Amino acid sequence: MIKKNDDDPELEGFVDLLKLLDEKLEGDESLLSTKKLTLDDHFREVIEEAELFEEELVRIKAAEEEFYENFHKHARKSRGRKRLRIMPATLTARSGGILKDFATSLVLTGTDFGSLPVTIRFAGGGTIAAVRLAPTSNTEVTVAVPVSIYSLATWTTVSITLANGSLIQSNALTTQVQPPS
Repeated sequence: MIKKNDDDPELEGFVDLLKLLDEKLEGDESLLSTKKLTLDDHFREVIEEAELFEEELVRIKAAEEEFYENFHKHARKSRGRKRLRIMPATLTARSGGILKDFATSLVLTGTDFGSLPVTIRFAGGGTIAAVRLAPTSNTEVTVAVPVSIYSLATWTTVSITLANGSLIQSNALTTQVQPPS
């Protein structure tokens, strides 16, 4: 705790400066409008602001709960109808290969191909080619390798992806352009 020393001229000068500033701020000529608070008034204002803050938090929490309640009410009104689930297709395997300068077909297997036409995308060596066709089943599709892909240089890596009828892209399978045997 600081003890007041009446003999300290610096402290007296500081007190005089504060008194002068207070008089200037309270005068009619002041451009500033200030509110001089006692410590008690200051704490009352802080407590009031905290109470307003707490009330706002309660209001936000109530609005959040109302939103979730309405969301769940809407979900219960579905009357047992199934929701349409859009699943990305997954490629799991391929049979056949890409032979340099030979037209070949690949059989791609996986899940969630659907019954709508699918798009098979081949990308390799800076070349991209796409083939759109109907799948053989929900888990299998047979596709002819495009000429722009089988004419790539030998050992070029080719990435194969499938977009199902919902246009959701699958994972990629990779293979290489093989030399003719």
